[in-house]
Amino acid sequence: MGLDTMESRGYGGCMTKPKTPTQAPNTAVIYLRVSTEQQGGDGLGIEAQRSLIARYLDGKGIGVEREFVEVQSGGDDERPKLAEALRLAKSLKIPLVVAKQDRLSRNASFALKLFQTHRIIVAESPEDSRLARGVKAVVDDEERVRIATRTKQALDELKKKAESLPVGRRYRDWE
Repeated sequence: MGLDTMESRGYGGCMTKPKTPTQAPNTAVIYLRVSTEQQGGDGLGIEAQRSLIARYLDGKGIGVEREFVEVQSGGDDERPKLAEALRLAKSLKIPLVVAKQDRLSRNASFALKLFQTHRIIVAESPEDSRLARGVKAVVDDEERVRIATRTKQALDELKKKAESLPVGRRYRDWE
């Protein structure tokens, strides 16, 4: 039964024509993030992300519109480069590509909101379902909390060692 027949039988607006498949983008906006200056300075974290994204894009025949690199905590939702990358991708109607989901955000609610409001591709796992993304977001959030706890404990230990040093001894003489 064709659409014309259905309309004549009173089916009017209840059937819609099938949507045409979305054309694959020919370019994408890239977002790379590391948490510390040291990670950013040595290039290893950035280069590993860039390589993972390049393999994905090459396999899909997608070029790079623009790349954004940011050195900031993934738990911080106020990231200027991420905001700029998202605006550009949205304005050009092309995806934002990240290497791994935790490079986008380690804040579960923020990450899930971004996935709902923007077209984002995770190069490591581009076929993930909403459920998989949600689980990863919660795991990434928990890891953020654990990283903060480990960092605080390490700093507390250093402070205790520093307080127990006799005046005049150098750091390398502690052990």
